[in-house]
Amino acid sequence: MQMNQFRRRWLVTLVLLIIVTCYAPTHGWISAQEQSTKECSQIVFVGLSPNVASDLPLKSAIFVMDAEGSQLRQLTETEASDSNPSWSPDGKYILFASDRDSNGETGLGRYDLYIMNSDGTNIQRLTQSAKGIDAYQPVWSPDGKWILYVAEAVAQVREIQIISADGEQQPSLNIRGLLPNWSPDGKQIVYTGIVEDEPWNSEIYVMDVDGSNVKRLTNSEGGDTQASWSPDGEWIVFVSKRDQHDKSDGPADIYLMRKDGTDVKRLTSSWGSAPSWSPDGKQIIYAGSGGITVMNDDGTQPKVILSGSYFKPTWSPWLCSQPTE
Repeated sequence: MQMNQFRRRWLVTLVLLIIVTCYAPTHGWISAQEQSTKECSQIVFVGLSPNVASDLPLKSAIFVMDAEGSQLRQLTETEASDSNPSWSPDGKYILFASDRDSNGETGLGRYDLYIMNSDGTNIQRLTQSAKGIDAYQPVWSPDGKWILYVAEAVAQVREIQIISADGEQQPSLNIRGLLPNWSPDGKQIVYTGIVEDEPWNSEIYVMDVDGSNVKRLTNSEGGDTQASWSPDGEWIVFVSKRDQHDKSDGPADIYLMRKDGTDVKRLTSSWGSAPSWSPDGKQIIYAGSGGITVMNDDGTQPKVILSGSYFKPTWSPWLCSQPTE
């Protein structure tokens, strides 16, 4: 009798194990890796500040939320425009661009780079741009020692510059471009460049960190831009209008390609902007027509996690011990 009860319990346990092993992935149960991604990462992004004086035009501010779209918090609150947030590799700090010290001046020379703790405290100015030059689009190197940014001068001349993490200016890369981003190993930079003799067309380029070995990765009339490397360094996600009939004013979509520019694949079928990888490389977050949206790295299962007009969502690095497979 006892042996029969033991066998029945053993069979029940075995059946439950089979169900968990075989059916959990298809029934929405969350794996330990997926749970860690949600619990150990955050999203920083730009939105319109609702807290500025009512007689002033709305200004942009930096916000942060959990990776599943909860715990929304506003980090900056001024009468200025704060934008272009970028996480430090350890997740403790956030870089951003702002015109908060422009004293109401107009024209170029209003925007500088700032750094703050990831909770919005201890904001410090990082650059002192010369009059007539804006600094924006900062991004941290993977080792945390360097910062790429774009300096814009008169006649819309935009050059990619590099400074140390403490704000010390380095020699110019002599590269005209926008939206730079580091490779995960810190050896290359991907960026948006304007095609010579085609001022209406932008393409994705890659170069070494010293500005040498420039290589064009894309070749279309779709205004390819906003490139970002996957955490494993094998793929690049970017934005393009290449499949739109109206390439001058139509919506853009998000695409994926190998790091050498091959195997281009369209991931979205409606408007998408500013894609950013999750720290495990399995998901991509972007600003979509319905709000901030998350999808799998192959474009499947898109899900709006925050509705509204928000921009430049950027996934944080791991904020706790990186989980193992």
